Amino acid sequence: MVPKGVIYLDNTKIKAENFHVTYSSNSGVFPAKNRFIWANGNGYLNNSKKIGLNFGYGLQHFNKSMHTEDAFFIEGKIYKLNAVKSEPFYNSRQKTKRSNEETNEEKLEWNFYNYDNDYNDKGVNYCDVIFTPFSSSYNSLNFLMNEVNLRKFFGSFRGLCKDFNGNKYTFNNVIGVIEDKEYVW
Repeated sequence: MVPKGVIYLDNTKIKAENFHVTYSSNSGVFPAKNRFIWANGNGYLNNSKKIGLNFGYGLQHFNKSMHTEDAFFIEGKIYKLNAVKSEPFYNSRQKTKRSNEETNEEKLEWNFYNYDNDYNDKGVNYCDVIFTPFSSSYNSLNFLMNEVNLRKFFGSFRGLCKDFNGNKYTFNNVIGVIEDKEYVW
């Protein structure tokens, strides 16, 4: 989406067309108990074109709708993806210092991909993306019979997307967010 207008922050005027916006539609119907992961990022390709990413794993309600919101956007044009999978993983151990003590700590990263399709298939949109968080938050709510656990990760995406015409889009450091939400209604 291309935003229009002006935003005033204190005495600074900011043109909205410089912003990146991606609309998340959700599926509209959720089961009473579920866990889903939603990821969204906006930035620039290595060739300076705008890119937007929107992935939702576990959002579709298989008994109601197979709709997904999985897509990538190049210069505002949407490229719909088949259902994207998400896998958190830990990269190689990294040395960190805590209390002047050297320890090995694993770093969480996330892989988003739609491997149901071969990367070389023509006529199919494809993405294989890694998300590396640099900050996170956690919220939990337990009230009567309702329970919600929400982890948010703020970080950057890197990877490759390919459109159905075979055009490849590579990127590094596309800023984004992941929501990992588990709930019981």
